[in-house]
Amino acid sequence: MGWNFHTSHPMAMRLSVAVFLALFYTGHASENHPQVYFVSRNFQHILHWEKQNSSTGKPVLYSVQYIIYGHQWQEKAECQNITVLSCDLSAEMKNTHEYYYSRVTADGAELGVTPRFRPMDDTVLGPPIVSVLAGAESLDLTVRLPTGPDNRTSLEDLIKAGLQGRVIQYTARINSSDGAVQENRTSSAIITFNHLKNNRRHCGTVSYTYAVRSQSEAFEFCVRTLQVSDPSVIIAGSLLGGRSPHRLPVRLLLPVREAEEPHAVLSECSWKQHNSPWTAFPT
Repeated sequence: MGWNFHTSHPMAMRLSVAVFLALFYTGHASENHPQVYFVSRNFQHILHWEKQNSSTGKPVLYSVQYIIYGHQWQEKAECQNITVLSCDLSAEMKNTHEYYYSRVTADGAELGVTPRFRPMDDTVLGPPIVSVLAGAESLDLTVRLPTGPDNRTSLEDLIKAGLQGRVIQYTARINSSDGAVQENRTSSAIITFNHLKNNRRHCGTVSYTYAVRSQSEAFEFCVRTLQVSDPSVIIAGSLLGGRSPHRLPVRLLLPVREAEEPHAVLSECSWKQHNSPWTAFPT
């Protein structure tokens, strides 16, 4: 079976691609081709495939092509005649609302074509980044999204480019040590929980979604509301320029291993993110 599609009419081109993919998937199942698939997280799209055995004793050479549905197949220049089993197609798939396919050959033999892939629908959304203001009876959560594959562009910008007027929805949920549960769903990146009891431990999660997507992976945290009668908190409040001790800011950003003064923690706080230990420090 060849890879060639040649037609000048756009509708005929779309039909040709659709017919080809239908025929290919039939062959894929019956001939037991190795699976070719994307692993995508935060809009970084890595194509993977299974290792093939060489009949000559030489390394197998793999080549990758990709297509936007309705267009022409293109080669991924950096992934031609390679020996590794993956290829980063993030830059080629930057239009998050388009539909993509990719295919792989090994020493010129066909391995397979990916299922249809749409970044807006199919990428895994990692947990948000959250900072917390802990008061005696309240928690203020400020949420921002991680960056994309270039480590500069926020996922918020990537998502909004394909939302066509829809908004990102945040969901925050806290469970208090006394058994009380609160949940807040909002389009605001600043989320407030009020009417909490002071000097109580509250554990929670924050996630986000958009359109009909499932929720992102959750940011998990635990924090203790302040005890107003604690003299150390009052002193700290005065040192912060008279800022009210009822709402002392605590930043959830520094890992324990980087802390120089662990005794400076004013609120019991920890959270889980990628199995790393973290703690909270006053700003």
